[in-house]
Amino acid sequence: MPDPALSVVVPTRGGATRLPVLLDALAAQRVGEPWELLVVLDGDVDGSRVVVEAYTERLPIRILERDGGDGVSAALAAGYAAARGEIVLRCDDDLTPVPGFLAGHLARHRSRPAGAPPLGVVSLTRDVFRDTPYATAYGRPANERLIAQAYARQPEERWRHWAACNSVPREAYEAVGGFDPTMTYREDSELGLRLARFGVEIVIDPELEIEHRGPAADAESRVARAFTSGSSEQALDHRHPGAVDDLRSDGRSPWDRAVFLLAGRMTSHAVARDWGRRLDRLLPRIPRAARGKAVALAVEAAAAAGRRCGTTAWVRDGADQLITLNVIYDMTLAQHESEYAEGIRPTRLPYGMERLETHKISLIESPRYPPTKVTTVIEHRTGVRLQPLRAWHAAQRADATVAVWEHWAELPALLRRVPGPYRAKPLFTLVCWAAEDLRSGDARSRARARRVIEASDLILFLSSNQREVFLANGARPEQLVCLPFGVATDFFSGDVGSHRDIEFLAVGVDRGRDYPTLIRAVEGTDLKVKLLTTPARAQTLALPSNIEPGGVLPPDAYRDLLRRTQVVIVPTHDYAYPTGQTVALNAAASGCAVIVSDTAAMADYFSAETTALMPAVGDAGGLRSAMVRLRDDSRLRLAMAARGQQHVRQGHHSYVMWDQAADRFRSVLTTQHLTHPKA
Repeated sequence: MPDPALSVVVPTRGGATRLPVLLDALAAQRVGEPWELLVVLDGDVDGSRVVVEAYTERLPIRILERDGGDGVSAALAAGYAAARGEIVLRCDDDLTPVPGFLAGHLARHRSRPAGAPPLGVVSLTRDVFRDTPYATAYGRPANERLIAQAYARQPEERWRHWAACNSVPREAYEAVGGFDPTMTYREDSELGLRLARFGVEIVIDPELEIEHRGPAADAESRVARAFTSGSSEQALDHRHPGAVDDLRSDGRSPWDRAVFLLAGRMTSHAVARDWGRRLDRLLPRIPRAARGKAVALAVEAAAAAGRRCGTTAWVRDGADQLITLNVIYDMTLAQHESEYAEGIRPTRLPYGMERLETHKISLIESPRYPPTKVTTVIEHRTGVRLQPLRAWHAAQRADATVAVWEHWAELPALLRRVPGPYRAKPLFTLVCWAAEDLRSGDARSRARARRVIEASDLILFLSSNQREVFLANGARPEQLVCLPFGVATDFFSGDVGSHRDIEFLAVGVDRGRDYPTLIRAVEGTDLKVKLLTTPARAQTLALPSNIEPGGVLPPDAYRDLLRRTQVVIVPTHDYAYPTGQTVALNAAASGCAVIVSDTAAMADYFSAETTALMPAVGDAGGLRSAMVRLRDDSRLRLAMAARGQQHVRQGHHSYVMWDQAADRFRSVLTTQHLTHPKA
């Protein structure tokens, strides 16, 4: 069969009672070109598959079934990835298209002049309400106001109405990176914003309005939705600073003060819902002229409260028993939290470990040893950090110890030979250079790495190529956990299409950076590079005049610099560890195109010609060619930046890393693996 002209993607979860009306309406459509209907069952919790299968003879249906439960944006991303049509149309399962609706969308795209920018067509949803006090007082009037406001929008603001039903060329959707599955709300308008900034012309067609059978039916659900919508503005504003209108009042008018006071009472989503429930009971007793104002006050207050609370912590279903972990890291958790509050750190805990709290995993630690001459001499001569001794009591109280980087696991590994908490309870080690030390280090480095491997119940490493290195050095398969390293994509964010005045930026201080290859690549050319590294490192390099050295920046200044940069270059040596992955991921999340060296480790993070350009290790000519391509071809650069940004948001958010780690931590502890196998 030829590829269809149009793919209609319908995400659904628990939609068995809603789907028949939609499917009957789609069966009545008459489309002059081949089309397909892709129903994404986001977990079949109510027999929806049987309902959909009953229409297979009337509709060109394909069913995509997922485990589901991770949000509509993830379901939509899966549906769009499977779609084969030239044009992709989203249609929620509670909509009712009139006859000719699909043909109308297709006609708008077909009438586009040759060479014109791609088109995004929005169908506004006209809500259908039962006759209730809420619908009369607020529901219908609010929907009419929203529709009138949408039609009056200036072209550059129409992305705000990219919502339950719209269509766009699949090529344009893919060029901007598609839906962001980490967005649990506003995934639609966030995509609309990226489409608009990419150059898609968004139109709102009055002839393509569609009936919406599932609006908020009462004040309870409407106020709760307003709280969620308000809290979601934080995520949208992180990704696209300045895009969200500042709706917070200045508190000067009586209405503003009333909103402010009521918002202060709504301390959570559940409290906001309860206010709406009370309002539903009171509405029939409120004077008719004041009912709409009463609901509007509660809705605006809930939105303001949501913006204030942001995306508050939640606990995953299925995480039953509280787990406590003794964490040993380069700095105290309290210091990290303090620096996060000051805006110095992008996450509250190291590498986003606060995500473990959503799995009912509590993190504890011991105070640091005060630096003394004796401890300094011991650590310097032995190379072993002494803090795990101070953490002895924390290790006793905890269910397990987590060493964040292998140098903190060396003393616990030695202490597993004697009675005590390090012997009695599991040790989980997140490793960095261990595989490279085993592969190319001296005898002392290899011995220390092997000791950590032998002692650890779980070895968490950051690229799949390291697995064979560990197995060859005595690791057991059940010890090994390959984690996708993740970054704070809410902090490192930016608009791909925004003006960027820095062409090339290179960043990094660790031993994996191959700056000599970068120097050979740009020497004698008109390519200009800004280099961020330590002054001591810069002084060891013979930098040509077109490489401008700069120092190491604090995270917020570094992020702001990334938002000004077109291309970030990460030239590396071929190490077992994915050196440079943090910089590359932060850059891609911030909307930069990325050039990284093609190593086995980096293959877990980027795909050549798709999410990054990847010249061979040490290939100065290949690196120069990649830089010239991205400088001279803005369309390629923007498309690669958009794909890279979505790739990082989907698979390399710090939450993804710690969700997987939490599952393994809990698995070890709940299977009664409470002592080391050799203890």
